[in-house]
Amino acid sequence: MTSVAEQMHKLQILYPAAHAGSDGGVHFAYIPELGVGKEGHKQVVRALLYPSHDNGYSSRLFLDRQVPTTASYTWTTRVIAGETWWVVSFNGVPGTLPWTEILANHVRALQ
Repeated sequence: MTSVAEQMHKLQILYPAAHAGSDGGVHFAYIPELGVGKEGHKQVVRALLYPSHDNGYSSRLFLDRQVPTTASYTWTTRVIAGETWWVVSFNGVPGTLPWTEILANHVRALQ
């Protein structure tokens, strides 16, 4: 198993401003500038990558707002570390993958 520090280091190669955080004992990566959304409507958002199980999902990507996507997802909100975050009902990205791959899968799903 790769440590949180090792996973963050690999993520910071792609997103230098990313940093580790935790909420209720759950580790996550905070990414202050992540480009997501469908072509022609991409937005730069703040994001939290939860690389572990969360409420029945194998991993999650929380955003600071909803973004236009080509798929019809159900958006819900959740308060994490005192802030409201948006998340879609998308599952199937195993938390056992490297964090960079988990992120890539979630970003791809939001196109």
